[in-house]
Amino acid sequence: GRACKEYMDGTEQLKLSPDKIPSLKDLSHVFNKITGWKVARVPGLIQSQNFFELLRRSVFPSTDYIRGKEELDYTPAPDLFHDIFGHMPLLTNKSFASFYQKFGEAALNAKGNNSIKLETFHWFTVEFGLINNPEGRRIYGAGVLSSLKEVQHSLSDQVEVKPFDPEKIVNQEYDVWHLQPILFAIDSFEQLEKGFDDWCKKEGLLS
Repeated sequence: GRACKEYMDGTEQLKLSPDKIPSLKDLSHVFNKITGWKVARVPGLIQSQNFFELLRRSVFPSTDYIRGKEELDYTPAPDLFHDIFGHMPLLTNKSFASFYQKFGEAALNAKGNNSIKLETFHWFTVEFGLINNPEGRRIYGAGVLSSLKEVQHSLSDQVEVKPFDPEKIVNQEYDVWHLQPILFAIDSFEQLEKGFDDWCKKEGLLS
């Protein structure tokens, strides 16, 4: 009742289940059929330019390491719970997958202040985004969905939720070490894709 419908649909298409760790190869086959994406195994954090280049080519880098019990609340490096259960379900959504490919392309073209703005945009959408589903406000950001405390906090009355506006998002300050007091909600992934596309073209990041 907290994750968005598009995320839940993705978990079904990927056949994610609580009793086993999914194979990256199997997940890659599913993506390739639905949205043309693939999965590449990486050992952990990779350089940002390599990350963006993979996204531009519609390839999602993922670990197959899983955090230990002592790291359930937070792990400093991405693990498969964050990569697979947090990020991958939405890559079955065509509008989100298209947006993320464009994000990689724009990030490779960005210089100076625009690089910082894109990092901020990524934070408030891919990692900490909310969406207004017909059933009510739901979560789609992987950073929220892979954090028990953020899942409980993000839909509470302790958070100020602002409407989607790329210009306001890229100028919003945030602190990675605390529960987020301000989040942004999209109305659809089509809105996310078009809004990002329009902003990038205005900044000269996409042709």
